[in-house]
Amino acid sequence: MSAHLGLMIGVDPPYRAAVAKQPGRSTVLVSPTRLGTLSLPLVIAGILPLGGSLSAQEIDLPPKAVPLVQRGVATLRSSTSIISAPLGESALAALAIYKSGAPADDPAIQAVLRRLDNDHFRNGVYYPEGGFHGIYASGVYAILLSNVAPKERLPQIQTIVNFLLAIQKANGSWDYPERTTGDMSVTQYVILGLWEAQTAGAKVPPAAFDRCASWIVSVQYPSGAWNYKPGESQWPPTVSMTAAGVGSLLICRDMLQPLRKPEQGDPTLISPHLIPLDTTARRERYTVRTPASAIEEAIRKGSQWIGANFIPNQNDKSPYYAMYGIERVAALLDSELIGGKPWYDTGFEFIQSRGGAGSWNSEYGVTCNTAWAVMFLSKATVISAAKARRALGAGTLIGGRGLPRNLDGMTISQGRIAARAMSGAVEGMIAVLEDPTALNAEEAVAGLVRQYQTGGPEILRPFKDRLRRLLRDDPDPGIRNVAAWALSRTEDLDVVPALIQALNDEDNEVILQARDGLRLLSRKLEGFGPPDISTPEERADAAAKWTQWYRQVRPSRVSGR
Repeated sequence: MSAHLGLMIGVDPPYRAAVAKQPGRSTVLVSPTRLGTLSLPLVIAGILPLGGSLSAQEIDLPPKAVPLVQRGVATLRSSTSIISAPLGESALAALAIYKSGAPADDPAIQAVLRRLDNDHFRNGVYYPEGGFHGIYASGVYAILLSNVAPKERLPQIQTIVNFLLAIQKANGSWDYPERTTGDMSVTQYVILGLWEAQTAGAKVPPAAFDRCASWIVSVQYPSGAWNYKPGESQWPPTVSMTAAGVGSLLICRDMLQPLRKPEQGDPTLISPHLIPLDTTARRERYTVRTPASAIEEAIRKGSQWIGANFIPNQNDKSPYYAMYGIERVAALLDSELIGGKPWYDTGFEFIQSRGGAGSWNSEYGVTCNTAWAVMFLSKATVISAAKARRALGAGTLIGGRGLPRNLDGMTISQGRIAARAMSGAVEGMIAVLEDPTALNAEEAVAGLVRQYQTGGPEILRPFKDRLRRLLRDDPDPGIRNVAAWALSRTEDLDVVPALIQALNDEDNEVILQARDGLRLLSRKLEGFGPPDISTPEERADAAAKWTQWYRQVRPSRVSGR
């Protein structure tokens, strides 16, 4: 692990100490509606690489962590961390500040971005620092830029991605320039960077994740653990490196799952009624080589090993580096426990006992260790995981209200049921959605999804008129969102005008659901917009273009209902 990974400027970020649920794969609380006063942890197989956004401001800190995070961020805001530290360390500190709740325009974060521009970019070309420090730092830069300025700095993000892809070893790992066998710590930071970058919109070939997953599986100990430099016995297995292996595999699994071809008996695959949007789409043309079963087994064994061996400050050079890895694994697994152990409470008690003043130190120095401690306390991976699932169409919330925008995989992935599915006829489920006093809308939606998975578009078509009315008139944006989803799954072009009209909805999630539905019906992956965050003018322009397309395919039905 590099000692060169890097903040004291300005105001305290806005902390929100409201009691938060365990933030799992998609646990974010916003305003309650009929669809979900409870936020359900969902594990959903992805299909559509469609957009959405989430900021650090949308994640509540656990109340007991707030004072420690505030003091830790004050340490990271020091000129020592922001200005004087090696830039990789300063970037790590800026990332921790952002993950704790600070806005992207925070002065400390902006100071680091200016250093990055001055030191490593010339005329749009990325010039990394030399040696292994440059590999670690490049991963951190990709993570930071993808979080704080994903759209504005996408060209820079892509150049960093291109550098990281160019130095991937033949065996699928990443390592020091002079080595070829693979380094688990270096590999972890690269995979994190590529994951965040792809979520931001950078192009990352799936082969990079596939090859890396194959290497990680191949170097796992029979016990389920990983060590720092596989194949070198002087490096014993550790919690930090096992968390690196499990976390990286979880990312690779999620990146590769939408590309897998159906296999008999695979419980993680989504409904056969879903069809590709555009056969020319880049993500649909790759054949995954690493068996899903091998990845799942490696994740299972690694997680069990962590649970049995997670004792802070034992065997690891930095316990804070290990805990940041554990936080990531827990968030990606959607689990409050690892190996039956309450990972957050265990880590919190240790961090609290070692750094009440807000400064934590171990090998790699104060800046790195304090940043890792702050990110653990802030449950930093929740933000990134939610963004990634929006980009994959997996686990996206309906307006943050506890249900995914892409509902197709709601009750399938890994055999988990997100909500008790209502039984009976679709008629009854629609009636529940129409009833403003109903308390079981989540169950109705789960039942509707299950009916669609087994019966296909035919089960939704008889209810097009009622779904149109819900989309147009229901005051609950969560219900309107479900209506837009259901209409787009009828595979009937008659519903297009209703979806076009919904592009002017007052709720952004409904707008995105309608846009994604139009993409699905048109088989146009890019479509005509609007963008994820749009102006009224952009929405009007998108509606006009979708209307023009509809006139071409259905000239007698441009008015619609």
